[in-house]
Amino acid sequence: MTSLKRLEESEYSRTFFKLPQAGSTFYIFDTYKRSQQPSYWNLVGVSRKHDENPLYEIQFLYIDEEALNDENFSALRDASSFLNLQFEEFQTLTTFLEQKFDLKDQLTENKLTHFFLMSAQDLAEVHFTEREVQQNLGNFYYYSPPPHLYASEKVTVMKLPSWVLKSKTYVLGTLAVATFDRKRLEDPTFHIFDAEWLGSIQLDVHSLGEFVSLLKQRAQNTLDLLNAEE
Repeated sequence: MTSLKRLEESEYSRTFFKLPQAGSTFYIFDTYKRSQQPSYWNLVGVSRKHDENPLYEIQFLYIDEEALNDENFSALRDASSFLNLQFEEFQTLTTFLEQKFDLKDQLTENKLTHFFLMSAQDLAEVHFTEREVQQNLGNFYYYSPPPHLYASEKVTVMKLPSWVLKSKTYVLGTLAVATFDRKRLEDPTFHIFDAEWLGSIQLDVHSLGEFVSLLKQRAQNTLDLLNAEE
């Protein structure tokens, strides 16, 4: 069974990935072995910002071998802001977050107050083409954070991964979060998939529970689809 380990407890180090020595705690899937020369790595960063009224930040970093070999590479500046996951890895991540933050009593079903499924119109308003709308409908959510976390001029979206589409099963699915200035939508050439930012999201205890609830729901829905195809 796949697991997530602290980077310092794995075969890797912060220095290997050109991460600062202080800051978020980073976790890596234990399936990555330096001896097997993987072509990419998924890293998950977690930090707690405040002890009173706890606030957490979760970071997603996708680092490919070619980028890492660039002598000027800096993980927090240059890593891609998503995770490219096998379904088992997604299940591992979901369980990891639920257990790490002891969210058993925080998880919710159909009572979302911070995440809203994006409609076809919503996706078009963030410059998705008609084809992209059809491909991504049901996968994107707006995140409406508690007011003290982000300024009102910021927009945050989350993409849930999918492994089954139109009776086809895929090995990898993409989990991503992106926060950007609302004014960027005034530029008709701006596109979420093309922009650069650090893939991170800030959550309080309640919104963290909603976040993990959505991950669990996606995992269960995927299992149902996979079982239906057998």
